[in-house]
Amino acid sequence: MANDYNNEMWESLLKATVIKNSLDDLENYPSEKINKVVLPEHYDYKMKQLIKRLRFRELSRTTLRYCKKIVSIIIFITGISFAVLLQFEEVRAACHNVITSICDKYIQFSFTNDIAETTEPIILNYIPDGFRLTETHSTKLRYYVTYSNSDGDIIRLQTSSKKHIYQIDVEHYDLYELELDNATGQFFKSKDKRFENYLYWNINESYYILQTTLTDENEIRKIVENVK
Repeated sequence: MANDYNNEMWESLLKATVIKNSLDDLENYPSEKINKVVLPEHYDYKMKQLIKRLRFRELSRTTLRYCKKIVSIIIFITGISFAVLLQFEEVRAACHNVITSICDKYIQFSFTNDIAETTEPIILNYIPDGFRLTETHSTKLRYYVTYSNSDGDIIRLQTSSKKHIYQIDVEHYDLYELELDNATGQFFKSKDKRFENYLYWNINESYYILQTTLTDENEIRKIVENVK
């Protein structure tokens, strides 16, 4: 600790001595010789560049500071103006239309049947070769079963007798109707292998959702038409 302190003191004294010596030399240096000293051009260029950078940095800081103030004022005025405009029915209607158009990115199905208090188990009379039952689950609201194979494909079928809303991003799906034996299903066909296909249909007092990685529509239709 003492050594470090001594070293710092020595460096400080040395710096002071060098500076004092340089100032003394300059004081006694003939002014005629100073005026005759010609600095290399790149020295002059570097100084000009340094000054330009300093000016640009100061200008940028000043501009940014004023921009922040202007943006704050604009946001404040916009907020007040929007609050005033919301008092008009036409403006509220326009806002409602904008929100609705954004929500149209999603397609919503709402099943509102009058239904029973319990769900019945699902029986699949047809399952493609290689699939085996891996999961079943039952509650008062829903019942579902899951089948899978060694390739990682799945077939998940669930049914419910309660009112239900389901949303799917249509950005990654093509939607069209799929005719079944006793119903018309809404089929969401995935545009991306990372997303599974979905089929929705409603019979009497129950609705069904088939979720699968299978892409063969005939195979999917065969599974659905053999659900009991």
